[in-house]
Amino acid sequence: YFYMKLSINSLIKILLIILIAISFLYLFNYVSSFIFSLLGILVPFLIAFTVSFIVDPWVKYLEKKKINHKLSVLIIILFLISIIIVFSVFLVLLINKELSFFIDNFPVLIDKINDLFNNIKFFNKIGLNFKTIVSFLINSNGNIIDKIIKFVTAIFSSFIPTITTPVLIIYFI
Repeated sequence: YFYMKLSINSLIKILLIILIAISFLYLFNYVSSFIFSLLGILVPFLIAFTVSFIVDPWVKYLEKKKINHKLSVLIIILFLISIIIVFSVFLVLLINKELSFFIDNFPVLIDKINDLFNNIKFFNKIGLNFKTIVSFLINSNGNIIDKIIKFVTAIFSSFIPTITTPVLIIYFI
């Protein structure tokens, strides 16, 4: 009964609204990719401008102490780089420690997970056990490898901003 009350004009309006909504979604896909590309270009500039804004008072302080502008910028940049290196060394040591702990305890963790799966009655009723899940993960290695490649690519794509940001910091100071 409801569809009989719809006129041709109403149907055209509904189809037009649906078409406009689909067009906006399609356009949003292109606009969002453009915005993310633009952000990828602008992020080094934003980071450099922010760091130079924060570092500028230190440079002025050293200039008041009769240190050349270039030398004061060099001192502060070297100081910041040394702080980043020290922080990175501690972070790498911490990750190394946790990773070695994980590798040493991996068999114990696997046994605990296996026991956990065996103790859950729901998994037993549907015939799902830990060995089935592990074999599924091993057999779906193509998807896992693709995800690993995407992750590594994302890490290396941030390499260029990492190089350009310090150069821009020095330029802005």
